[in-house]
Amino acid sequence: MANLIHYPAAPPRAHMSAPPDWASLLNEVGVNASDLYHQIIGAVTRGSGVTPLAWDDFDFRVKSGYNVTGSETALELMRQCMPPLDAIVWVNGRNRPDGLAIGHFEEEDEGKLSAAEMYSGFFAWYFSLYTQGRSVGLGNPNFLTDVLGLGKDWSDLIGNLSTADIERFPVEWIKNVNLGDLSVKSRNRLALGAAGHRYIACLKYIRPEDFIPGSAAGQQFILGIREWTADRVWWDIHSITKSGNIITVTGSINKLIEDCLAKCVSADRLQVLVEARILHHVPKEVPTHSNWVNFDISLLPRLTEPIF
Repeated sequence: MANLIHYPAAPPRAHMSAPPDWASLLNEVGVNASDLYHQIIGAVTRGSGVTPLAWDDFDFRVKSGYNVTGSETALELMRQCMPPLDAIVWVNGRNRPDGLAIGHFEEEDEGKLSAAEMYSGFFAWYFSLYTQGRSVGLGNPNFLTDVLGLGKDWSDLIGNLSTADIERFPVEWIKNVNLGDLSVKSRNRLALGAAGHRYIACLKYIRPEDFIPGSAAGQQFILGIREWTADRVWWDIHSITKSGNIITVTGSINKLIEDCLAKCVSADRLQVLVEARILHHVPKEVPTHSNWVNFDISLLPRLTEPIF
């Protein structure tokens, strides 16, 4: 029989105390446990972005010397220099704290927005959300600065809509804008590009001769995506309103397409698309999204909400 090896016993572990009875401990210091838990849950929920705005995010003010009656309409508050979104929230918001009151601007800080500035600010907000998926888009879009004549300070028009951070407002409202009511030039511009569609939209510019040899899988994938979208623009794909089912199936569909383009389309053609501003940059390989090679297009959920 082989000799048994005897290992020394493990050293004794430090004694670990049982977790405290938080309910009893909190009661000892005069805090109701259920109330505290409720407050923590509320803070976690707000921090997650589910309920991004609160009353204390605003600084409700009107012109100096104006006597607030408490019965003002949103329009009347706007006439007294309150930013339009603040006025709408004050009149229509729920659960306004009892102690919250409207303050007054210092006379030198009063700055009433004209109707034109207000309307331009709302459209600039919509345009940024629609084209870039953010409340204040990056850069200086030519359509806003020159075509509509808003100038380089166009983003200030958005900032003037509220004293709260505009990025914290809900944004799904963009789906309810009737595009048919917009000016023709605005509709034409919006039809050129929606957030989340840059790579999808570029596929119609990829010609059969643009593929490099041995890229049959890439051609099949790109054809499948084009047939799925019918070369149209969809709320289901827009970065703000994207369908959760699509995210579940594809992860990032744009990264799938980018990896496919980088591996299957000639560098010369990709550069042409960049110079034509159809692509933002020359696509690069995305190793984590190379599964387009054997991707089953039939798994993609049916698109139901067309924009154009």
